[in-house]
Amino acid sequence: MVPGTVAVRDSKDPEGPKLVFGRRAFASFLVGIKR
Repeated sequence: MVPGTVAVRDSKDPEGPKLVFGRRAFASFLVGIKR
């Protein structure tokens, strides 16, 4: 994994594909879903 990134995947398929986001983008996503 690249430093400064966050990887997200389906916990039911741990070997499946990952979505990789920058830390700022992921932080913005978290703020959005907490509303």
